[in-house]
Amino acid sequence: MKAKYRNRTEIIASVLEAANGTGASKTGIMFNAYLSYEQLNEYLNELLDKELLTYDLHTRTYHIAPKGSKNKFNSTTDRSRSTNHRSHLHTQLFALSYVFISKIPNKTRNCLTGPDPKQFKEAERQKWDNVADGWQKWWKTLERGAGKLSKRLVELAEIKPGSRVLDIATGIGEPAITAAKQAGKSGQVLATDLSPQMLSIARQRAASLGLQDVIEFKEGDAESIDLPPSMFNAALCRAGLMFLPDLNAGLLNIYQSLTESGHFAAAVWASSEKVPFISVVMNTIMKETNSKPPPPGTPGPFSLSDENSLKNSFITSGFRDLAIEKMNITLDFESADEFTNFVLETSGSVQTTLANQTHEKRRELIKAITEAAKKYTNNTGNVRFNNEAILIVGSK
Repeated sequence: MKAKYRNRTEIIASVLEAANGTGASKTGIMFNAYLSYEQLNEYLNELLDKELLTYDLHTRTYHIAPKGSKNKFNSTTDRSRSTNHRSHLHTQLFALSYVFISKIPNKTRNCLTGPDPKQFKEAERQKWDNVADGWQKWWKTLERGAGKLSKRLVELAEIKPGSRVLDIATGIGEPAITAAKQAGKSGQVLATDLSPQMLSIARQRAASLGLQDVIEFKEGDAESIDLPPSMFNAALCRAGLMFLPDLNAGLLNIYQSLTESGHFAAAVWASSEKVPFISVVMNTIMKETNSKPPPPGTPGPFSLSDENSLKNSFITSGFRDLAIEKMNITLDFESADEFTNFVLETSGSVQTTLANQTHEKRRELIKAITEAAKKYTNNTGNVRFNNEAILIVGSK
């Protein structure tokens, strides 16, 4: 109840004070700073990201970073210090927190920022349901470029014959199918997604490959889906984490479902300028409709492109031995017109945007996307997009 009446500055000061000296465990900070688990993840993420805290992987404890201990405070911050029952240390940390939050905007992805989670999930479910047939149609085009991404995730998660595997946001079946082939008939794969239409197609694909007895499909989102504790040797997620409105809750759910030393390997997109097959469309639509990008904290394709923030999110959820690598994903189309058709049939966001335009404006937008794609025409006449994916793996 105490945390309910504190402002953000006071909470950050309490977290820093709890980590002072020899450091503190995650649980220790949660109780000493009077925080809920969701609040704890939010503030730890933010303080790690801004280098005011450090995390010791060996002892699994948090410590005040040199950046935090060397800060100096002037008379301006003195006015923000509480004079009622505060130690000298807490007063200094309170001042540090004041400087920290007054100068740096909060960009942490957590359940307290962005759109209403329930509304967001329902909108996402509808969008993915609407484009499920399109994904089935264009699957071979996508997998020519992204197939190697599934294979690498399976390698990073150390999946082998007999493994029990969890796939989050499987879409129409990847990397679940690649994992099932590696795990074999003695293995087991649970593939989850919030879109029932995508899962329906995934089931058909699995059956056509004779994997129906290896892969089980379950509808639900990563944050709230009921997963058996300490069940899976490995977990995977290909281009799905970026769309979670509560990233910390999703990661914690995955973490708790893993066996001791189990691995979680995930892939997210890098920053927008490094992923042109998405950004060329988004930038064109924003320009043509005079719209602004979504506010910070909104889930989206590039929301986890900051490697430090991504790593810190994994750390605060308990993952250790983290490693990050990058991979180029090349997507080829015979022409700009073919690329535009691909976008129209696979992007729920584009479909939603077009549905809200007049007939003439829709034609203008479609033409603008095609013209923008022509800039990526290579010397063979094909349209080629080289896109950067960030792969991260950690263990329990």
